[in-house]
Amino acid sequence: MIGTTRHSVAQLVVGALLCIGACSWWTAQALPNTPPNSARYVVLISIDGLRPDAITELVAPNIHKLRSMAARARLATTIRPSMTLPAHVSMLTGLDYPRHGVSFNQYVSGHIQHATVFDVVKAAGKKSAAFVAKNKLSFLLTSEVIDYIYRGPGLLEALDSTTAADVLNAFVDNWPVNEFAFTFVHIKEPDTAGHAHQWMSEQYLKGVRIADDAMGTIVDTIESSGRMDSSIIMITADHGGKGYTHEHEVEESMRIPWLVYGPGIEPKTIDRTVHLYDTAPTALQLLGLGFKGEVDGSPICEIWSKLATSGASEHKLYCGLGDARK
Repeated sequence: MIGTTRHSVAQLVVGALLCIGACSWWTAQALPNTPPNSARYVVLISIDGLRPDAITELVAPNIHKLRSMAARARLATTIRPSMTLPAHVSMLTGLDYPRHGVSFNQYVSGHIQHATVFDVVKAAGKKSAAFVAKNKLSFLLTSEVIDYIYRGPGLLEALDSTTAADVLNAFVDNWPVNEFAFTFVHIKEPDTAGHAHQWMSEQYLKGVRIADDAMGTIVDTIESSGRMDSSIIMITADHGGKGYTHEHEVEESMRIPWLVYGPGIEPKTIDRTVHLYDTAPTALQLLGLGFKGEVDGSPICEIWSKLATSGASEHKLYCGLGDARK
């Protein structure tokens, strides 16, 4: 919880804003049954500022190839406001902005009080890890819940200096030798290049290539560990962008990639809109877990090949169409 030391008045106001309304702290639980095709490992990769139309065979061959073999959203959208920290809160809690209320987008000490995927994994007796390139995401990370956290070589309060190479070195060193049921990886290069040189500029596309190379290394690491047959890879982004920014509600800022790849996942296009806050419930269902307490997102049922056309009540429960999230 946000404390009272080393805080500006603005930071204290932030903490108060999080409690507007009922100020409910969501708890977590494991589902009583394990869904079909549940995974042993889920790796969620968030590529900061990645626009779907930047994923081409020339610019991002690794993601482009994986997308062709994955369940992928035809249209996936981020939240309003389309900013990094609020969007990642939605990504990892299953809550839309009106419910989680996080509107600031800078580093603050303390930790969000809503349950995240990490809380659910911890409650189930499983391990998790986070490898992030922006210190502002520390608001979602706590060593009390997460077994391994990498957030770069610098001080938390300092300007972000963590590169994709830093993140990858930590991932390669730690992931294969640990049993992390859920792993969150954040790569920032496209967003950094977009702000400096405009989205879809030559420099931005170079940033996308860096992120694509990183994703390829992650896949290679999983494969070389012998765990690919029990691992699910999810790839998405916090927002897109247009011009030098993404903090306005235009299509290029709101649209994001969203894909899921791994055993038991049907390669197909999902025709309905996928929301960023559907990511957390989907990741948890892949692990046979779920939130206790209502969230805005639902597991994307269509990714499971056996569940997409089934009307069985237990399948509806696993797909978030029953009351498993209550």
